[in-house]
Amino acid sequence: MGRPKSLAAVQRAWESGKLIFLVPQKNPKTDDPSQSDLNGEGTVARITTLEKKDDGTFVVGVKGLERKKVLGLVRSTSLTSVRLQAPLASK
Repeated sequence: MGRPKSLAAVQRAWESGKLIFLVPQKNPKTDDPSQSDLNGEGTVARITTLEKKDDGTFVVGVKGLERKKVLGLVRSTSLTSVRLQAPLASK
């Protein structure tokens, strides 16, 4: 993981409770995805480990906690946040 917005999100989560929302992109090569570039569901996870590599990227260990639906994105210059729906029922 090495995109600036991804790094900012991980660093903010690591410093404030270690919770982060992970949502897969439809095309991982899209550098700054919009809501239509994302899967509609993702996982609230707890960061368990954070290791900085020599090349400046990070290896992040996470534990999934619950699935949620993405309602919208809240963009800033440094990172993108999401508005989430209540937990989804298990399939």
